[in-house]
Amino acid sequence: MSGQPEFDPSFAEALQSNMAVKTDSYNSGTANRQNANPDEKLQAAENETKALRNGIEAIVSDLLEARNEAKKAYDAKEQLELRCTELSQEVESLRTALESERRHQAALHESQTSATALEQQSPQQLVNTGTTSEEMQLDDFQGATELQAADIGKLQELVRFYKGNSERLSAEIQQLKAESRQQ
Repeated sequence: MSGQPEFDPSFAEALQSNMAVKTDSYNSGTANRQNANPDEKLQAAENETKALRNGIEAIVSDLLEARNEAKKAYDAKEQLELRCTELSQEVESLRTALESERRHQAALHESQTSATALEQQSPQQLVNTGTTSEEMQLDDFQGATELQAADIGKLQELVRFYKGNSERLSAEIQQLKAESRQQ
């Protein structure tokens, strides 16, 4: 996903490394302080305090950065959930339209069957009168059927597209939820 924050495992490694350096510095300062005169001990304690303060500030900075990254990930997850909901609504709308189209096709087929039955009952009457209203209706229905068949194909393609996107977004949301639980 473009524009979405991703978990960076090197961040955790850098934080651990930073903590190890601060611990080594603290241990080194403690050893030096024990073998020095009072002025050197005071200077070593001040240096150690400064190093600890710098370490704490670095840790706080790292924690703030991690919190900001977690907030970005949470916001991205909410945006994905919202988009998934929108796509689900669009898919449902397309599904409803497709069902309506299928009902219309069934009614059209029934009309064609009735027209065919009418033709078989009185073929001489149809020949005598030329183009009857039933034939005109049948022609209209057949023209509409071809257009509707194309529309149904497009609707089915859109349903497959939105269903695929919905499934992909659901998987991404599940992945983000899993990542946020791990953090």
